[in-house]
Order: sequence, then structure tokens, then C-alpha cells
Amino acid sequence: LRFIFVDSSQNLYVADTYNNRVMFWANGSSSGTIVAGNGSLGNSLNQINNPYGIWVDSGSNVYVADYTNHRVTKWASGATTSILVAGNTSSAGKQNSKKYIYDIMEIIIFEATISVI
Repeated sequence: LRFIFVDSSQNLYVADTYNNRVMFWANGSSSGTIVAGNGSLGNSLNQINNPYGIWVDSGSNVYVADYTNHRVTKWASGATTSILVAGNTSSAGKQNSKKYIYDIMEIIIFEATISVI
């Protein structure tokens, strides 16, 4: 267990690092469900490898700092695969790429509402 996120409804999201998944625990619940990753180590977009930081936006999208894969992925609510937000999924030439992220551990996202009058 590395990082947690608590949303405005007091639901808990846990980066279950060594089980390669992110778990969701509804407020008051005695059991959780997987919301990111599938519990198996890997670098496909349906897998994560040592999730560290997590962030959940107001649309219930889960952003994962996928530490060992050197990337940030976005998991829509109910999705079984993610979308690559930052980093590189290729193993060839990672460290020489401008897309390479080294040791990502935390995610902070600022949401803003813009109104036009």
C-alpha cells in the first residue's frame, strides 16, 4: 500500500502497489472493487506495474502514476483498459525519449470550471 485518494463522498481509492491494481472502497463498504489494472503485472494498457500516485477527477476518471512503466494512465469509470496520458509504453529507447518519465510517484490535478457570461 503506497497512496490513497479520498473523494468528496468519502469513498476511498487505494493504490495496491504490490498487487498491481487500484481498488475502490465505497464509503461504509466492507469490500472493494478493482478500478484500474487487472492485478497482473505488465505494461499493456489493461495492466499496471507498481501503481504509486492516484488522482480521481470529478467525472470519476482514475489517473494512475504507473511507476515501473514510467507513465500516467487514465481509467474511465468501468473501463477495463486505460488511455495513455503521459510517458511511453515502448521498452525500446525509453530513457532517450522525450516521452520518458523517470520514477513518477505522485499525481496532482487541478480542475477548474470556466464560465462564459
